[in-house]
Amino acid sequence: MNGKPETSVLKNKEDQKWEKMLPELGKDSPVYAVLRIDPQTNETTIVIEFPTAMHIPRHTHQKSETHILLRGSHLFQNNDTGERFDVQAGGYFYMAGNIVHEAWVPAGSKAVIILEDGWKVDWLEGAPTAKDLGKDKPDA
Repeated sequence: MNGKPETSVLKNKEDQKWEKMLPELGKDSPVYAVLRIDPQTNETTIVIEFPTAMHIPRHTHQKSETHILLRGSHLFQNNDTGERFDVQAGGYFYMAGNIVHEAWVPAGSKAVIILEDGWKVDWLEGAPTAKDLGKDKPDA
């Protein structure tokens, strides 16, 4: 940054560095690219793709998260209230921090996620494993 304030960030597809979210799942792991980390607040913007349907187990984030669905869907459950939110392609979803939640994501889904407190997840029973693969609905 050369000491100058950040005024613009451009990352075209070829500039994005894709990483496996859960390397132990191999080809079934979601992949993500960090688009931006705010140098002042640590707010992190990522794009994430799910090659395989997956249940994301109960977890929290200290601060808010925002999802903008580019493709597919994400079904969220607020475990504090029992509410479910079915976010479809083109949809937007905001959740405040410190809410226990889980999600189900079908294969092929893609989203931009903005995490107010950085790319941090507080797993309540552990991160997704192979047993969570193929589960795109709560009853699956």
